[in-house]
Amino acid sequence: MYPHFTFLNHSISLWGVVGLFATTFCWVLLYYRNKSTGYDGFTLAMFLIHGIPVGLFGAYATNAVITALTSSQLHSQFSGMTVSGSIVFCLIYAYVFAKFKLKVSPLKFLDDIAFTLPLSILIGRFACLLVGCCFGHASPETIESTLFTLSVGSYHADTPAALYYQSQGFSSGTQVWNLPLLFIISSTVILIVTEYLYRRKQPLKLAHGVVFITAGASYTFARFLIEFTRAEQKIINSLFNPWQLFILLLFFITLYWLIKTVKVSQQH
Repeated sequence: MYPHFTFLNHSISLWGVVGLFATTFCWVLLYYRNKSTGYDGFTLAMFLIHGIPVGLFGAYATNAVITALTSSQLHSQFSGMTVSGSIVFCLIYAYVFAKFKLKVSPLKFLDDIAFTLPLSILIGRFACLLVGCCFGHASPETIESTLFTLSVGSYHADTPAALYYQSQGFSSGTQVWNLPLLFIISSTVILIVTEYLYRRKQPLKLAHGVVFITAGASYTFARFLIEFTRAEQKIINSLFNPWQLFILLLFFITLYWLIKTVKVSQQH
């Protein structure tokens, strides 16, 4: 696991390469889907291109807010971008863009692009695995080496994970939770469910928005649970790390949104 590689004397971040691949792959699939959705190709391209800075701003802004609201001791651990912050800002951007630029139902548009949520996260977590930026705490001694654990020695010395485990005095043979793999598995399941609901939307008589909101609620719920395996400092007098509280808030928002959307559709 290496955080970067060298090409023509230039250091290139693996996270950046995988992130670029995830973005490009989602774009290609969106254009393929557009054969049936029928959005204007140029307008859709503008949506995708402008979504990149929006997502980056959301990630860094959320990170800054969360670290400002927590102890300064957490700053060194929470210096990276946040996936959830990027998703929230992109969601708002997509809603506004669909309403005022595409002039279509924002909830229908969100359903059409819903698969990009779990798919981009799935691919991005492979980068986390390679870079060692997200890592779990020591697994119980009753659990031996499995697919869901990694040895501390698996991480390259330059990765954040290796530096953290070294500071904690962990030996190279200590087994820790394979946090990125848990995220990958959950995202894969959510992707399958999302695509199934989208393809069966008319037979199941699902209201616009149900597909995307279900994906969002599933992601936030799964991530909240997986976060218990993360090797991060908890908030004082709390069982949770700062990201979990943010994720928990998002879960209740999406759950309320889902229930409200279903009820409104039933009334009509």
